[in-house]
Amino acid sequence: MAPAPAASAGATSGPAPASLATTGTQPRPVAPSGATAATASLTPALQERLHDTLEKIAWEAFSDLSDTIVRQVVERVEAVAWEVIPQMAEALIREEIRRLKAEPE
Repeated sequence: MAPAPAASAGATSGPAPASLATTGTQPRPVAPSGATAATASLTPALQERLHDTLEKIAWEAFSDLSDTIVRQVVERVEAVAWEVIPQMAEALIREEIRRLKAEPE
Protein backbone atom coordinates (compact mmCIF):
# COMPACT_ATOMS: atom_id res chain seq x y z
CA MET A 1 0.00 0.00 0.00
CA ALA A 2 1.47 3.39 -1.00
CA PRO A 3 1.76 6.13 1.64
CA ALA A 4 -0.58 9.08 1.37
CA PRO A 5 0.95 12.24 -0.10
CA ALA A 6 2.28 14.67 2.48
CA ALA A 7 0.30 17.83 3.05
CA SER A 8 2.00 21.12 2.28
CA ALA A 9 3.10 23.32 5.18
CA GLY A 10 0.26 25.81 4.75
CA ALA A 11 -2.47 23.30 3.96
CA THR A 12 -4.94 22.00 6.48
CA SER A 13 -6.57 18.62 6.43
CA GLY A 14 -10.01 19.86 7.36
CA PRO A 15 -12.00 22.77 8.68
CA ALA A 16 -10.56 25.04 11.35
CA PRO A 17 -11.10 23.86 14.93
CA ALA A 18 -14.37 25.02 16.47
CA SER A 19 -12.39 26.67 19.27
CA LEU A 20 -10.89 29.24 16.87
CA ALA A 21 -12.64 31.95 14.90
CA THR A 22 -10.88 34.26 12.51
CA THR A 23 -11.07 38.01 12.35
CA GLY A 24 -9.14 39.16 9.35
CA THR A 25 -5.99 37.03 9.47
CA GLN A 26 -5.70 36.53 13.23
CA PRO A 27 -7.49 33.57 14.86
CA ARG A 28 -9.13 34.29 18.18
CA PRO A 29 -10.27 31.76 20.79
CA VAL A 30 -13.97 31.10 21.02
CA ALA A 31 -15.55 29.62 24.13
CA PRO A 32 -17.39 26.35 23.59
CA SER A 33 -21.16 26.81 23.40
CA GLY A 34 -21.67 25.13 26.79
CA ALA A 35 -19.27 27.53 28.49
CA THR A 36 -20.90 30.52 26.80
CA ALA A 37 -24.33 29.42 27.99
CA ALA A 38 -23.04 28.81 31.51
CA THR A 39 -21.35 32.22 31.84
CA ALA A 40 -24.30 33.99 30.22
CA SER A 41 -26.59 32.63 32.91
CA LEU A 42 -24.40 34.09 35.70
CA THR A 43 -25.32 37.41 37.24
CA PRO A 44 -22.76 40.22 36.87
CA ALA A 45 -21.97 40.01 40.59
CA LEU A 46 -21.38 36.26 40.33
CA GLN A 47 -19.24 36.73 37.20
CA GLU A 48 -17.13 39.30 39.09
CA ARG A 49 -16.76 36.95 42.05
CA LEU A 50 -15.75 34.08 39.74
CA HIS A 51 -13.22 36.34 38.00
CA ASP A 52 -11.73 37.45 41.34
CA THR A 53 -11.51 33.87 42.59
CA LEU A 54 -9.81 32.65 39.42
CA GLU A 55 -7.39 35.57 39.51
CA LYS A 56 -6.53 34.82 43.16
CA ILE A 57 -5.89 31.16 42.31
CA ALA A 58 -3.67 32.16 39.38
CA TRP A 59 -1.62 34.55 41.52
CA GLU A 60 -1.20 31.92 44.23
CA ALA A 61 -0.17 29.30 41.69
CA PHE A 62 2.25 31.46 39.70
CA SER A 63 3.56 34.05 42.19
CA ASP A 64 6.75 32.06 42.84
CA LEU A 65 7.28 31.76 39.11
CA SER A 66 6.99 35.50 38.55
CA ASP A 67 9.36 36.21 41.46
CA THR A 68 11.88 33.79 39.98
CA ILE A 69 11.62 35.38 36.55
CA VAL A 70 12.07 38.89 37.97
CA ARG A 71 15.12 37.80 39.98
CA GLN A 72 16.71 36.18 36.92
CA VAL A 73 16.05 39.23 34.75
CA VAL A 74 17.55 41.56 37.36
CA GLU A 75 20.65 39.36 37.65
CA ARG A 76 21.15 39.33 33.87
CA VAL A 77 20.61 43.08 33.50
CA GLU A 78 23.09 43.76 36.30
CA ALA A 79 25.65 41.45 34.67
CA VAL A 80 25.29 43.28 31.35
CA ALA A 81 25.46 46.67 33.09
CA TRP A 82 28.68 45.72 34.89
CA GLU A 83 30.23 44.83 31.52
CA VAL A 84 28.91 47.72 29.43
CA ILE A 85 28.84 50.77 31.73
CA PRO A 86 32.57 50.78 32.66
CA GLN A 87 33.52 50.47 28.98
CA MET A 88 31.15 53.28 28.02
CA ALA A 89 32.40 55.47 30.86
CA GLU A 90 36.01 54.88 29.83
CA ALA A 91 35.24 55.75 26.21
CA LEU A 92 33.38 58.93 27.24
CA ILE A 93 36.19 60.02 29.58
CA ARG A 94 38.85 59.43 26.90
CA GLU A 95 36.78 61.42 24.38
CA GLU A 96 36.34 64.29 26.85
CA ILE A 97 40.09 64.34 27.59
CA ARG A 98 40.81 64.38 23.83
CA ARG A 99 38.33 67.24 23.36
CA LEU A 100 39.80 69.24 26.25
CA LYS A 101 43.36 68.79 24.92
CA ALA A 102 42.27 69.94 21.46
CA GLU A 103 40.66 73.16 22.71
CA PRO A 104 42.79 76.28 22.41
CA GLU A 105 43.47 77.85 25.77
